[in-house]
Amino acid sequence: MDLSYRPMRASDIATCVKLIEGDPVLGPRYGPAIHLLPAVWLRLLGRESFRACVFEKSDSGSKKIIQVGVAVFVADDFVRRLKTPPFMWIGPALSERAAVSHSPLLSDREVALANSNGTLTRITWSSCIHPQHATDPRVLNFAVRAFIEMHSGYNLREVIVQAESEHHL
Repeated sequence: MDLSYRPMRASDIATCVKLIEGDPVLGPRYGPAIHLLPAVWLRLLGRESFRACVFEKSDSGSKKIIQVGVAVFVADDFVRRLKTPPFMWIGPALSERAAVSHSPLLSDREVALANSNGTLTRITWSSCIHPQHATDPRVLNFAVRAFIEMHSGYNLREVIVQAESEHHL
């Protein structure tokens, strides 16, 4: 089994949403907000603050997406809200806010400015792995290394990850 990762493309979004929707813990947590993901993610692709990738396995030449990881750089006021009770689920909250143009994601210019002064906060929007690969140490180690590599060069102040699923990284 060969493993690879790459930036998410528009053609990957439906597969990634199905993976999240099918997760027994993460899918129900999203609830109706899961249906917002395709349009929101399509609109955000290519923005500096939206770091989305897919992880693929290759057997006999054909590639299959087995995991999705989406991380974002967000404004400080959203971080404060995350840390204040009542607590919210990050994925649905970001989906709902971004769908109605109340996105806490930083603009490309804001990312550059925050990166230069060390005040970037990265939040994992969603990370989901196909259950068949959830306990494979090769896949898990590869995903961790890839996510670190994907964010190299950024001057992060804080990283926030919410364990939304038993298959979450």
